[in-house]
Amino acid sequence: AATKQVVTGDWEGVTTFHDLTGKVVRKLEPKADANETKPKETENPISFRNDVLPILARAGCAGGSCHAKAGGQNGFQLSIFSFDPKSDHREIARDARGRRITPAAPEASLLLRKPTQAIDHEGGKRFEKDSEFYKVLHNWIAQGAPYSVPEEPSLESIAATPASGRYKKGQKIRLKITAGYSDGSKRDVTHLAEYQSNDEGMGTVDEDGLVTLGEQSGEGIVIVRYADEVAVVRVTVPVDKLLPTDAYAGLPVHNEIDKHVYARHKQLGLLVSERCTDAEYIRRASLDAVGKLPDIAMVREFLANKDPKKRGNLVDQLLTAPEWADYWATKFVDLLRP
Repeated sequence: AATKQVVTGDWEGVTTFHDLTGKVVRKLEPKADANETKPKETENPISFRNDVLPILARAGCAGGSCHAKAGGQNGFQLSIFSFDPKSDHREIARDARGRRITPAAPEASLLLRKPTQAIDHEGGKRFEKDSEFYKVLHNWIAQGAPYSVPEEPSLESIAATPASGRYKKGQKIRLKITAGYSDGSKRDVTHLAEYQSNDEGMGTVDEDGLVTLGEQSGEGIVIVRYADEVAVVRVTVPVDKLLPTDAYAGLPVHNEIDKHVYARHKQLGLLVSERCTDAEYIRRASLDAVGKLPDIAMVREFLANKDPKKRGNLVDQLLTAPEWADYWATKFVDLLRP
């Protein structure tokens, strides 16, 4: 009877035979012309950091609800926002004996078959087989799935165009996202960036960066993410009829913030509200600063206080309260989570 053996191969074409104990029995080296299909050094190499990771992020694979969540998904885990590219590369190219990629036959790689739903994929179809995403991943695998390429630049910044502007209700705005690299080069990454509107009532944004404004006046923000960089787009929709300039004359200015607030109100065509009562002030200040209503004793003391600087003193008191740090730590966790 023939002795059972385990056969493995690598992308250099070396075939290794092992016995059932793992001992190497023999190796077969490739012929001299066996690797003629291997990409030449003069061809454009594909960068894992600059080309592959952005595709995985845009496809949703590196999202907090998929393979970047705690513990990963079905044994496959990526880092959130691709903050650890070395770990991501190891997970894709080396983990589980490299089962996720097949350099000798890239189209057979799980990294391509699952997101195109050639085989069952819990996350559904993420891109088509004839898409640019598929082509880049296919070629990267065919090149041996390298972690880095010679003299590859690092991403330094992204810029959104237009970054801000005044628009009409219902108007559509096409965003363009440009990535800047350490060697001075720039790249259009609009199709790879991720977009999120902070107020769906003000405007929505689709996956290609097309912003559609709503029918209300005000100001909205579109957050743009690409790799570990973030850009902000500010859209302003003024009221249908602006107020005269003298409507803003004589407004009390207590600090530099007031100047910017008035300028923004003027741009939006809004007039500032009348001064609120002390009872309203302590309630609003407490909710905004520490996320809770003031207790009865605090309210009574504040209302009985005749000091003209009591509002400023209240703010100082709230900013030194232990609840302030707890409340804002929670706020930023919610804002920064994927």
